[in-house]
Amino acid sequence: MGLRDKIKSGMRAMWSPITVWMADQGSDQLVTAGGPAKVVIDVRGEDDGTAERVEVFLKMTAFDHIQKWPLGEVPAVLGQHTLEVTMPTGLAPSCAGFAEYTFNAELHRSKGVGSSAASVVDVVSRPEDTYWPSTPRSGQEGDDAARITIELDSPLVNAGAPVSGRVTIHALRPIDPASVDLALGPSIGPPPQTDAKFSGVARVRLAHDVALGTAQPLVLPFAVQVPAAAPPTLYNGGKVSVVWAVRVEFGRTTGWALVGVLDPTGAAGVRNQPSPSLLSFLASLDTSGPGR
Repeated sequence: MGLRDKIKSGMRAMWSPITVWMADQGSDQLVTAGGPAKVVIDVRGEDDGTAERVEVFLKMTAFDHIQKWPLGEVPAVLGQHTLEVTMPTGLAPSCAGFAEYTFNAELHRSKGVGSSAASVVDVVSRPEDTYWPSTPRSGQEGDDAARITIELDSPLVNAGAPVSGRVTIHALRPIDPASVDLALGPSIGPPPQTDAKFSGVARVRLAHDVALGTAQPLVLPFAVQVPAAAPPTLYNGGKVSVVWAVRVEFGRTTGWALVGVLDPTGAAGVRNQPSPSLLSFLASLDTSGPGR
């Protein structure tokens, strides 16, 4: 037998008429971390006696980082099989390009090559699992002529909703007239965010040409909208985190406070393909203006 015949013979021995299929079989497309989920696998073809088991798992893909969570098994017999599972907790929220999830099934055989299939699913994370970097959640940069304190009405806010609170500025010495500018936006980069650049996507001027005397306080309320297509706060377990902050600039002093952005509807996910609004949002990120 020649080499070509041996290769063909080996391919026939490895090929299996039994496969797994998941697309459009009815698996849930939107789930919540820690909540119930339905995964449907169709075992198709002809049973050749080599099928042993079908492993089911959740997979997250993010750039060069992949992570898997076992969900269970279904019988390696022909027909459609439904697996009711409880989703793992601590999952990062789905976000196109940053954290993309699939339900996966892998058919294991006693001989030859197995079969695998996948179904796209978007994950809504739990508020209590919101990622916070291992650094302070508020602080100040620049000139020490003033102290800027940012008080948020809530540390968590949904995408598309306003972040609100109060800014208090205490002058430690007389300050010449200057505007008070606020910027809201994410820092996208490796944790713990020390090298990530802030990108202001929503900006508002809170006051014009303010002059403060020593120990004279200034209190300014604010409300600024998080864009509806914004990527939520997340850490994907690899090299990328998205952390939102409010930054207030007064003269050469900048105060900041972190805010967690949630995506309760999974709008930033991929089950309907990456939304044009999300892609436009990511393309619009810049570091110009207040709080850069």
